[in-house]
Amino acid sequence: MNDVLKISSFVLKILAISVIAISLLYATQFVLDDKQFAFVSTPSYVIIPGILAVISTYTAIKEWKNNTSNKLAMVFFAAGVVCWFVAEQIWLTLDIVFDQDSFPSFADVFYLIGYPFFITFLILHLKTIQHRITMPVILFSVVISL
Repeated sequence: MNDVLKISSFVLKILAISVIAISLLYATQFVLDDKQFAFVSTPSYVIIPGILAVISTYTAIKEWKNNTSNKLAMVFFAAGVVCWFVAEQIWLTLDIVFDQDSFPSFADVFYLIGYPFFITFLILHLKTIQHRITMPVILFSVVISL
């Protein structure tokens, strides 16, 4: 149990550092002009969704091999993330390589395909923890989202 807490603490520290680092990178947009900021933002549109796609796919495969109760939900989550990653790459290619207006584009199809995957993931994942969802939790979620 102690090892799990150490790993969770480490992961939370990495996530917090990542959020701070990305926020600081994006804060440079107030100092740089649009062309200079493109050198900061463009790699982040490739790297961040790419990391998420790799990690979610790895997690889905691991969950499937371990035959957990969330295995199908994680497959849908990974499929949604991969769809959005593909959409980001198409959008960047159209915008940077071909210098075209990126809306509407073929990337929008992948963005839209990702939503059913995410909704299915949400439903499947919530079914596994349905007994822990109480009325105060629902009310808190509604208040936070408002």
